[in-house]
Amino acid sequence: MPGDPQPLISNNGDECMFNLLINKELSERLVGLQNQPITKSDDVIISGSFSSICRGFRFLSYNSIVEVEEENERVIFYADPCLYIYWTDCCDPDKYKSQVKPDISKWIEAIERVHKSVNWLIVYCVTKETKAKKKQLGEKIKNDFCTKPEQYSILKLTSSDETRVQDSWSALVTKINTLCFAAFQQSMQPVVELVNKMADYLNIDNTYEFFLNKLDVAIGYEMCCQYEQALGQYNELHLLLEQSIMKYSSETHSKHPLKKMLASWHQCWDCPDLTHPERAWKYLKMILSGKASLITVRTFIFMREASLLSMLCRSWLLAERALQVLHSTARETRALKFNYPDGVFEAWAYMTCMETVSAILSQLHRASLEDMTASLLLIRAGLWEYGLRKLYKLGQICQLVPTSEKPDDLLISRITAGISPCSSIGNAYSLYVVSNCALSTCDTFAYSKE
Repeated sequence: MPGDPQPLISNNGDECMFNLLINKELSERLVGLQNQPITKSDDVIISGSFSSICRGFRFLSYNSIVEVEEENERVIFYADPCLYIYWTDCCDPDKYKSQVKPDISKWIEAIERVHKSVNWLIVYCVTKETKAKKKQLGEKIKNDFCTKPEQYSILKLTSSDETRVQDSWSALVTKINTLCFAAFQQSMQPVVELVNKMADYLNIDNTYEFFLNKLDVAIGYEMCCQYEQALGQYNELHLLLEQSIMKYSSETHSKHPLKKMLASWHQCWDCPDLTHPERAWKYLKMILSGKASLITVRTFIFMREASLLSMLCRSWLLAERALQVLHSTARETRALKFNYPDGVFEAWAYMTCMETVSAILSQLHRASLEDMTASLLLIRAGLWEYGLRKLYKLGQICQLVPTSEKPDDLLISRITAGISPCSSIGNAYSLYVVSNCALSTCDTFAYSKE
């Protein structure tokens, strides 16, 4: 099950050498190529580079790759290797003939036959040992296997001229990034075409598959820095989720097209953490494994939309988007008749409002004065108003308002136990602590409303 959306590279050959001499340096250099979020003063995206949301590349041993044996098993394209690399510094002709050459032959055959890929690269490393023996076999390997320039590279890990080492690193990193990016887009294209085709005959039987494939495409666009397209896909996922739930609300849960994705209730839940958007990826695992609640799915989609709006310098749209999500989730919860404990939705809605207000304020602090318009403050005021209404409703449910006789301690404990400690506003103070404190006594509740 994929975790963070990182391009995957499969390693084979001398992995001990790779881990000891290459892994750390290569990883750092590849991260350096990835695009950072754009700003108003610098809105140019480097062509052919992955987004910074990838936080580098993930290297996986070739032997640990699990082959998909079932024909009907859904393959997530970004969870497959973009590139297969064989690392060697062999300088012994006998060892090459008896071990390395047969190993490379089997490796290439398996890649092309089993994994249906032609994206492989052999990297010959010049180490102190190979340089001392003066029997480098790089050209021999190249002539035996590589018919295209992109299939072979040489990495000089040692040289009397440091410039040659740096140039060698730069050339290899550029080649790996270029090959991976091209392969990634190539593997993504069939999924995009499938989504477009499925949209024409969407029904109760294929809605779940359509949702997951569309989710894959949205994540793929994000990884490729195609932020506008990614935002469009997430917006369409938002509408698809609502339309599917409302359209099939009369169906029993066992027959609902999204039943595999929407568990009715979890004992622990988060509000959208807009300060740490990378935390959204833990919800992706839950969605793909069928262990997500409606709140989890909504939280994930909103966090990705918020991150993209921030990257595109459109944070003023966050309040409007948050209110749409809140209203949609309220309608969907009623339509699905989920048996949430009383007050859970109100607590989540209140926390979502406060988190979004905080995110907007953080953007205002970084913005220029002319961007702090009255209309933006009015938009933020709508969130405050909605959040306070939900907080008051929560107080009524928990019997914390002045007209109540005694707080419902059992219900309060169920709600506060469900609020995830990960929920936070900024780095300085925790929304988890604030929410738990607000529900602790009548006095703290009254203070929190002011």
